[in-house]
Amino acid sequence: MDNILPFEQRFPRQSKAEQLHQLAVVLQPIERKRQQVVAAAGLSSTEKIQCLGRLEREASRAGLGEFHGVLERLCREFCRRSPAGSHPRFDAELLSEEVKLMVHARLPQFDPERGHFGPWFKVYVLLPVYKRLCSEIDVDWGRRVPQTDGGRVRRWLRRWAHAPLSLDAPVGTTQQDGDLPALGETVASKEGSPENQLLEDQCRERFLRALERLAEAERLLVERVHLRGERQQEVARSVRLTPGRVSQKLKRAAERLAEILGENFEDDCGGTAFCRGLSEGRLQPATGPAGASGTVARAAFEQALPELVRRSGWQGTVFAPPELAGGPVGELLDELLAGPAPSQVWASGSRALQVASAATGAVAAAWALFVFVPSELQPPLRSPIEHRPQPATAGRPFSTPIKSAAKQPIAATSSPSPRTVSAASSARSAQQSASSATSQTQRSMPRPQDKHGLSISKAGTAGASKRVQNFSKTETKRPPANTGRLPDRVREPDDLSIPSDARNLCAALAAAAPVPAGLAGFAVIEATLGADGTPVEGSPSPEIIVSGGEQVDALVLGALQTLLAAGRLEDLSTRREATLRSGRYRVALEAEQHRWSCHRAAQDPQKSVPASGASSAATNKYE
Repeated sequence: MDNILPFEQRFPRQSKAEQLHQLAVVLQPIERKRQQVVAAAGLSSTEKIQCLGRLEREASRAGLGEFHGVLERLCREFCRRSPAGSHPRFDAELLSEEVKLMVHARLPQFDPERGHFGPWFKVYVLLPVYKRLCSEIDVDWGRRVPQTDGGRVRRWLRRWAHAPLSLDAPVGTTQQDGDLPALGETVASKEGSPENQLLEDQCRERFLRALERLAEAERLLVERVHLRGERQQEVARSVRLTPGRVSQKLKRAAERLAEILGENFEDDCGGTAFCRGLSEGRLQPATGPAGASGTVARAAFEQALPELVRRSGWQGTVFAPPELAGGPVGELLDELLAGPAPSQVWASGSRALQVASAATGAVAAAWALFVFVPSELQPPLRSPIEHRPQPATAGRPFSTPIKSAAKQPIAATSSPSPRTVSAASSARSAQQSASSATSQTQRSMPRPQDKHGLSISKAGTAGASKRVQNFSKTETKRPPANTGRLPDRVREPDDLSIPSDARNLCAALAAAAPVPAGLAGFAVIEATLGADGTPVEGSPSPEIIVSGGEQVDALVLGALQTLLAAGRLEDLSTRREATLRSGRYRVALEAEQHRWSCHRAAQDPQKSVPASGASSAATNKYE
């Protein structure tokens, strides 16, 4: 019964938050090891590369690609529905890249025992990145406008603390204190010349303050490449980016850092120990257009940035405190995390399930070829083997057990496929046809009435009856048994595209022959039946298209015989008497699932036989 339920009920999909939590728990120890290897000072470059490659393969097997895919889809959906997502300057792709960088950097700090990944991801990763990108569009985005003097002073102090200062700038205000000392006169030095040491400290602090003003994702990228020494290829693979994209982001970070340092950084700090050796051909004033005059040369500064980072004594990124999760943006993110996760079973999930799905589709396509392709277009199903001539079995009752063709002695053959007929086998078939002409003639001619002949009266014709040809099981050639499953299109009897007479026939067969428990396999049998369910005299015997074994085949044939005896479809002729015609039907039984399937097979419309009163000359002919 579970197989008839919808796919969503049989395999309920988990939410995005649950899927991310499961993947994060598995990937967290791998990311922690990676950061430890990068920070290890006792490992050589070759050893680090080997360890990082091994951890990268381990993370890929643990679902790193699926983890990145869910994050990217979540970021795109969030940008599409967020207030700032419609702004032309808002870069949704940049949000996705920075979110992945932040997740990898902060994942070792996530504690699964203290909470779920969804809330942690919202307040520590996505919302900080989102608000930082919004602040680039509007400086006051998301900030409350100060309403008091104290608030205005604190806001001014925040801006003043990040602004570059000159050592000659006075301390205080002239209106209150009169003549004021310069800022350089108020800073003490423990060793060396006070002026030189003060300049060294100021240049270093100026550079560190500029680093802290970078976006957190940019600082993480600068830290991994320039401070920890990771290769750009390794960083790109770990966050599912291309090396070229990582190089672009590093260049953009260097440009922003040069803008923050200001136009006089080279003039003020070029002679210090902090910048010594860097100004010779690498840190030069820009000589471009007038708008760029006095700024640090971008290309030269990008080359000097790794050495400046190492000399500055920077310890790495200090993560910002979590953002408040309230408001419309937080509610939107909660809604997206609670939504169903993408179906990775078929997209980028288990490789074994993908292979199994492809194999199932191939099997279904093969059986659809047997069932749905018209008989005229199907190649012969008989194997190129030599059968003995079968004796006439006209008097054998219907209940005689079927003798499978596989049990008969066969000649050795080298043909790999039972559906391939060679020229030699065609010649042997012609000889067999000539030698058994009498037997074939006896089979094709209508049999006289015997004790097994059944008389079924049609509606409105009480006395009219016809004799039914006995289904002889030994006359039916059975292909090898198959215990697989029929495709859904074959075993669904309630499909509206199936004619009503076929549906009635299928329902009557299911009621006439209950399938016993424990019976496995499926069979497809083709027989010529009238619209009232009765066989047509002179028509070919039932043909087993797909054999399910002796028991399954006997059950299908027995169901047809029982149906004829009971006259279950007698009322059908009344409803369709005007268009009553015989047809070639294919009856399929999937025994394991207790499912019947019936539909009309293709035939030549000019050679169709009426449902009653057919003569031996008016017979259907099939390839």
